[in-house]
Amino acid sequence: MHFFIYWEEVDEEGDLAAEMDLVCGVPYFERLYICLEGCKKGFMAECRPIIGLDACHLKTKSGGQLITTVARDPNEEYFPLAYAGLVQTFIDNWPQYEHRICCRHLYNNLRKNHPGVLIRELFWKAAKATYKAEFDRLMDELKGIDEDAHCWLEDHSATIWARHMFSEDGLSDTVLNNMCASFNSKILKFRSKPIITIPESIRLYLMTKFQENRQKIMKVESEICPKVLKRLHREKTASSRWLACWAVSYILFNRQDAEQYVHRCFHVSTYKACYEPVIAPINGQNMCRPSGVQPVQPPIKKRPTGGPKKKRVREVGEPAGRRADQQMQKLFQHQSANRTSSSSTKLSHPICTTSAICIIPIQHALLHSWCTNSAMDKLSQSIAIIPVQHAHLHSLCMSSVMDKLFQAMCNIPNQHALLIEPKCTILDQHALLI
Repeated sequence: MHFFIYWEEVDEEGDLAAEMDLVCGVPYFERLYICLEGCKKGFMAECRPIIGLDACHLKTKSGGQLITTVARDPNEEYFPLAYAGLVQTFIDNWPQYEHRICCRHLYNNLRKNHPGVLIRELFWKAAKATYKAEFDRLMDELKGIDEDAHCWLEDHSATIWARHMFSEDGLSDTVLNNMCASFNSKILKFRSKPIITIPESIRLYLMTKFQENRQKIMKVESEICPKVLKRLHREKTASSRWLACWAVSYILFNRQDAEQYVHRCFHVSTYKACYEPVIAPINGQNMCRPSGVQPVQPPIKKRPTGGPKKKRVREVGEPAGRRADQQMQKLFQHQSANRTSSSSTKLSHPICTTSAICIIPIQHALLHSWCTNSAMDKLSQSIAIIPVQHAHLHSLCMSSVMDKLFQAMCNIPNQHALLIEPKCTILDQHALLI
């Protein structure tokens, strides 16, 4: 295991040192770098020569960032290589290697001043174009729609974000840095722990992950990794409609086996070689011997007022997440239960208004968790109500069709008369719903 801790001595009487009660002349913690021997040997053995760098914020009082270096294993999954804390960027130290940027972050910066669905579609098509003629055609089309957006992209070299400019040395044409994001989400629960506990928790997680992957791959009988084989199967299926990669279509047209053309980096034997090194356990803190080195003081860090933030700042237009949807669903179900119980006894005020409801067919009502059809059972057996703020979540919603149905005088167009009753009358106890 490669483990480096960097520290510096506190300068002469400084404001920051005084605020944090640091002793002058005594070293303080600055940053660390950890690369486990098993991760290093596995990467050097058979992993593809491409790594992703990403930083995530620590949720501790001292703050700081954790930079992770993640590779891609033969089964198209993340392969953690190293992690470091409070370290500056590596780009300045590796100028001789090819650099790429995540297109999702590039587009998020683009849409701040150039939003629009059409610009988004053209950007992603241009980023994923596999040959220059297609890329130039899409960029010209983008220039005709928004010239400023085209100029903004021209300022960023196409060699770092356009797929057709990537070299073949990395054996990967990905335009996203999802492998780092996936690893950061796995270690989310560790990022609120103390600095010494964070790397230890990550080490234990990697020990378990390596062992689980070694056991999992023993059940695979094919020569190609499962995810790659599944993708190849999709290409074979699409080749009958000439929608697949032209190379796969040509191989199958010549009645050859496409699996023999799969690169060795996607083979099961390569996967076993990557995870063959073992991350050995080490003694716990209670068995450590005194090193004789002077204890290091905490890092100097300016902290804003209040406690550390536990949730990240979401991007513009990013959904609130599954947990927020579940909380909203429970809140609405609770309100619906209260409204139903109160309406069964006495309706003293309108439950819904025209701007607050829309309808969906009752036969599909069970598909939507926000639907409340109990209030409309006696009105009709073919409609149910749903709050309009959730209407866009359901593909069967017909709020625009029924806008004329719910009016102040309860008049119903003839084409919708059969939805209620033949004579278009409404029961008094349900009049307030309309």
